[in-house]
Formats: sequence, C-alpha cells, structure tokens
Amino acid sequence: MLGLSFVLFATVIVSAARMPKPIGCLMGLSGLAYIVQGWVLGSEGFSETNTAPTLIGIVLVLGWSSWLLIIAWRMQESSGEADRL
Repeated sequence: MLGLSFVLFATVIVSAARMPKPIGCLMGLSGLAYIVQGWVLGSEGFSETNTAPTLIGIVLVLGWSSWLLIIAWRMQESSGEADRL
C-alpha cells in the first residue's frame, strides 16, 4: 500500500505546475521499489532477494523527501518576503 500511495502521489507531483517533475519521478521509482519489495516478501519471505528493493526504496525516499523539504523551505522564504512588501 505504501508503494501504491507513492506511485499515485508521484502522478500528482508530476502533473503539478509548481513542483519539479524529477521529485515525482523519484517518488514513483521509490513506490515501484516498495511494490517489488512487497511482492518478494509475499513470494519468498524474508530472503536475500529482498535486500536490493529495500535499499533502493530507502535511498530514493531519502532523496525525494530531502529535496521536497528544501523546496518547501524556499517556498516559505519567498512567501515571507512577499508579505513584507
């Protein structure tokens, strides 16, 4: 479900005009990694095969969430400057 929600949210980010599209692409890739992780867990259980999708998912989530945090801080600073004028 986490992977599916990331993929759906990624489609919203990609279609939004104010957000950079690569964030949505990274989010979609992390969602796919979590979907693969769930599939491997369901078919093989906790095995060595599950290591790669788990690490890929974690690294991609760290990447897009950090990038999204930086964008949010910049948007907050720019809206604060507009309020002062």
